[in-house]
Amino acid sequence: MPRLRTLTVRQRISLAVAALVSSALIVTGVTVYVVESRRIDAAIETTIANELAGFRKFAPDQPVTARLTSYLESSFPPAGSAMWAFNADGTVTFVGPDAKALRTAQTFPKEVRQRLETGGVFDFVAEGQAYRVGVLPVHHGTERSALVATMNTNTARAELRELMITFALLAALSIMIVVALSNLVARRALSPLRQLRDTARTVTEGSLSDRIEVTGRDDLADLQRTFNDMLDRLESSMSAQKGMLDDAAHELRTPLTIIRGHIELLDVNDPADVEATRSIVTDEIDRMGRLVSDLLILAKTDRHDFVRTEPTYVASVIDSVLARVAPLAERDWRTDSALNEIVLLDEQRIVQALVQLVDNAIKHTSEGDVIAIGASRNGPTLEIWVRDTGRGIDPAQRELIFERFQQADPESDGFGLGLTIVSAIAKAHGGTLALDEHVPGVDGATFRIRITQKEDS
Repeated sequence: MPRLRTLTVRQRISLAVAALVSSALIVTGVTVYVVESRRIDAAIETTIANELAGFRKFAPDQPVTARLTSYLESSFPPAGSAMWAFNADGTVTFVGPDAKALRTAQTFPKEVRQRLETGGVFDFVAEGQAYRVGVLPVHHGTERSALVATMNTNTARAELRELMITFALLAALSIMIVVALSNLVARRALSPLRQLRDTARTVTEGSLSDRIEVTGRDDLADLQRTFNDMLDRLESSMSAQKGMLDDAAHELRTPLTIIRGHIELLDVNDPADVEATRSIVTDEIDRMGRLVSDLLILAKTDRHDFVRTEPTYVASVIDSVLARVAPLAERDWRTDSALNEIVLLDEQRIVQALVQLVDNAIKHTSEGDVIAIGASRNGPTLEIWVRDTGRGIDPAQRELIFERFQQADPESDGFGLGLTIVSAIAKAHGGTLALDEHVPGVDGATFRIRITQKEDS
């Protein structure tokens, strides 16, 4: 088995096919040999029995010796056989084409005479030739004679031997042809795997553009398509990660530059300058800390356990969010619709998303403006929204604000990751985040999280 593991798949397939075909041919050959051998043995027994049976009705009134002589003279034994008369006076006569080896065999007469009383059939070997011998006792008074029929089994099996040799040669030729064809078929069938292997070898972090040419509609074609889809996802993921790292590096460079500039210009002998620098450095470090926290959240969104859904009462989620955010700003806090249903959600992640949306609403509203949270359900689709009556979103920035590190307000002290995190939470629930279309004459903005619930939720 360890040696088989060093063979290629194509070689293993060819070897398996050769083994199966060889086994089938061996079983077929053995079966043919056994069946034909039994048929030949039965034919030999029948021939001997017929030769001896004919004597019983032949000239029963003649003397024994004359009767045996006449019967031999009227017999025409087939090839490989002979008829013998062992007379009471000890003489032996025969007729037939295959008697030479038995005539010179000294033990043959002895074997026959031992059966003058009982008769029977026995096997005898002379000069490397195997014989089947049948003895028919012929008694007259005290005289003991016998009619003997012999059949050379080697001659009888000659055709079988030639047949088996021919079968073996054809079987060997068939195995070679089958192995060659199986090797060719396996080579063609496994060509998609070779393409997959070659493509996989060329894939590096900097080169994910190569794809496999999909051929056919079989399982290997499905594997090719799946591999190409995997490369698409991998390339997209790598591009997204590279873009996020580039953006993160850019965002971190700004506070680091500010910190370095203030430290280089710091007058350690001026307490006021030290205090001002300390305050600026602390603020910038806090900003970097928030950025790192947001990036860690985004890094976890692709994990299978990012959300853990369980039956959740929607109204309690809205109440929990309002309880958290109401003290943050003087706004007209409202509940548009409290959905009194239980659905499958990760309560902590949904609360996190809604708090982020409310935080954005606070930044874009003034004291006394309305900030409302609501929820509704239309069939399997659950909607949770946050709306406000603030200055709204510039139509030119509607698509831009959903991208990482992009903000509707350039003067904001955030990093533009809030909506990215909310979108990731919605996506992890199998949902989406959307901004309602702007309605002329209506102030503010409404962000909606739409999640399609399973039928049993």
